[in-house]
Amino acid sequence: MRHSIRTKVILLGSITSFLMIGLALLISFFVYQNRAYKNLENKVDSSIKSIIYSMEDDDLEFLDEIYERVEAVFKESSTDPSFDNYEDKLAYYTKKYDFIYPVSGGFGLSYDAARLRNKYLEISNDLKSSVISSGGLQSFIAYQNNGKIVYLVDSNFIFEKVIDKDMPLSSYYFLGSYYEFTENDGVIDDISELDGVIYYTLEFNGFKHRVAAVNPTTDNSLLIFIKYDEAVINSSITQFFVTELIGFSIVLFVLIVFFGLLSHYLITRNVIILNDSTTKFTKNLSNNKIEVINPNIKSSDEVRMLSDSFVALEQELIKYVDQVEKDTKEKERINAELEIASSIQLGALPTTHLNDKNVLIRTSIESAKEVGGDFYDYFYIDDNHLAIIISDVSGKGVPAALFMMKSKELIRSKLLSNEKLDKVCFDVNNALLYNNSLGLFITAFIGILDIDTNILSFVNCGHERPYIINDKEIKRLEVNANFILGGIDNFEYKVETIKLSVNDKLFLHTDGLNEAINNQREEFGYDRIKNVLESNKTSQIGDVLTNMSNELKNFVANEEKFDDVTMMIIEIKSSKLSFNFTDPNYEIIDIVNNKLNDYYSYIDKKVLSESNIIFDEILNNYISYEKKEGLIINILININKDMFVFEFSNNGVEFNPLNEEMKYIESYDENMPIGGLGLSLIKSLSNDVKYERKDDMNYLTIKKKIS
Repeated sequence: MRHSIRTKVILLGSITSFLMIGLALLISFFVYQNRAYKNLENKVDSSIKSIIYSMEDDDLEFLDEIYERVEAVFKESSTDPSFDNYEDKLAYYTKKYDFIYPVSGGFGLSYDAARLRNKYLEISNDLKSSVISSGGLQSFIAYQNNGKIVYLVDSNFIFEKVIDKDMPLSSYYFLGSYYEFTENDGVIDDISELDGVIYYTLEFNGFKHRVAAVNPTTDNSLLIFIKYDEAVINSSITQFFVTELIGFSIVLFVLIVFFGLLSHYLITRNVIILNDSTTKFTKNLSNNKIEVINPNIKSSDEVRMLSDSFVALEQELIKYVDQVEKDTKEKERINAELEIASSIQLGALPTTHLNDKNVLIRTSIESAKEVGGDFYDYFYIDDNHLAIIISDVSGKGVPAALFMMKSKELIRSKLLSNEKLDKVCFDVNNALLYNNSLGLFITAFIGILDIDTNILSFVNCGHERPYIINDKEIKRLEVNANFILGGIDNFEYKVETIKLSVNDKLFLHTDGLNEAINNQREEFGYDRIKNVLESNKTSQIGDVLTNMSNELKNFVANEEKFDDVTMMIIEIKSSKLSFNFTDPNYEIIDIVNNKLNDYYSYIDKKVLSESNIIFDEILNNYISYEKKEGLIINILININKDMFVFEFSNNGVEFNPLNEEMKYIESYDENMPIGGLGLSLIKSLSNDVKYERKDDMNYLTIKKKIS
């Protein structure tokens, strides 16, 4: 989610203000809380001090006397029962300590009982005054003895106590009640001493008490308690907190507004101006209207620096766009020239595949750049000798392409001069060394095929060894280690020969094939080349190159080509084609005609078309009307001088297309026998047709002139 600078400044200021105000609120809260508790404690301590100062010697003697009497009674009955209601508890302690609590009414008291009761009421009233002045809940005096508190007098003392329904029964203490401290009770803090009296805060029975130990050095300490309720303080603190929170919220709102205005006038306004300027510049740039848009920001801060940087950027961008336009035009000119150079370079190579009665050649070339350094060539030196060349120039691009053209023409001219092959390589090598400041060189396979004998003489000048493919095996040709062309002057090259058989294929390539690399940095390698050749051993040679290229593309995938890839495949042809079909179907017609057209593509197209009609009619008749299971059709195509010779044989029923019923038909007749019109057409397209039945086989021979 995107936010404007103004929003970010407001958010940053708001968060900062919130944290600072929150911290101030917490500090003031704790300060007020401590102050409130301290004020309460001081008030309670003052009330306790007033009690201590008001007590006279006879009051202390009275309390000692009461404590002794309580102890005497407690020794007689040390265990007090628990009570379910206030009345039972009052009745029990009234009876137990009848020297203070009257048994019935207020008349007939003895002097001693009356004296004690009056003194008791007097001290209780003093405690009531201390409660009122301190804001506490209750005040009482007790003795502490061996971890127990013995209640002597409290501020709530009356002869008939009023029951507060909200107070638990355990909170009503009576004369002589014992309380033993539990784990949840104990001194909290704020221990201090003044005039021999120790002051501290004690929590027991669920309430906080401020305690003064009057005679802490004696075994029995006289303790004065004032119980106070923290709820009053907490309510005061809560009210203070709410008031402060409202005040701080108002301050926070004011700060947010302030940060919003401040961010607008100091930052956002200039940033908006800068953004509008850059947007206008971008729009003008897309409309080919190139001019500098200056926002003219007047401030002296980082935004002004950014504005100046944008203006400088616009100026540089305008210069860059102008330069890009010039470079683009120049690049387009260079690309156009490179396309022309590529066309010229490819035009220098053979533009058609070679296909005659002796040899079939297919080639493929893919340059890594617009122009490349690979080349191939083939041409007849004379009627019986065919030159074959494939070469790879060191380097890439235009220099390699120019060197390639020079090398190709040198080799071609030397071969056409009928010089021996070793002398050709010797002269080309020295010629390429002359005035070769870049140190370029070529690898090459240069061969001459004798058409009559199928003997190939060749020199391998540091080039990749070719593959021999036949029905028996696929192997790389063993060659002598001749040096490259253009490497060392006056190098003596050795000529080698190999006898090729009919239907043998020779596959040649440049190192761009085997050294191609995929994204795993693996090379295509010789094993993959051999595997592709093995799987295409019986394929037509054009399909071999296509399948090799597809395999290379799948291997390399999206990796950029780093070298030219050139391939050439040569097949030694026979004048014969043969087919053998078991349980044939109509698909064999296309198989035969396609192979015929490809294998004899050098023959006149009209002759091939008429031959296709002959095969179509003959094979249609065989497949349509021969209902024999296990039908076998054999076909042999041969060239004898200027004649096509088509020989058909099958194991079907006897059928002679040359009998009287199958003589040449000049017009269509609905009564003619099945196949009559087609067979008549065959006769019209052929020069000679013969039929023979022998050994339960039908033999049909058709001859047709090819020139």
